[in-house]
Amino acid sequence: MLRQFYLLRGSPVRVLPLFAWVAIDIVLWGFITRYLNTVARAGFDFVPVLLGAVLLWDFSRGSCTE
Repeated sequence: MLRQFYLLRGSPVRVLPLFAWVAIDIVLWGFITRYLNTVARAGFDFVPVLLGAVLLWDFSRGSCTE
């Protein structure tokens, strides 16, 4: 953890992708859920399903790298 902090502090270029990819993910998932909610039937809400899928994906991706 400390090594990562020193790497980020030493090179500000490494910080930009951290925030850029998060912003891209949020905007992308927002547009996808808005589209799917307009296409879906009235009783089904895609937001909880997609949020759960994203959390599961991040958890499984994080556990595979460590």
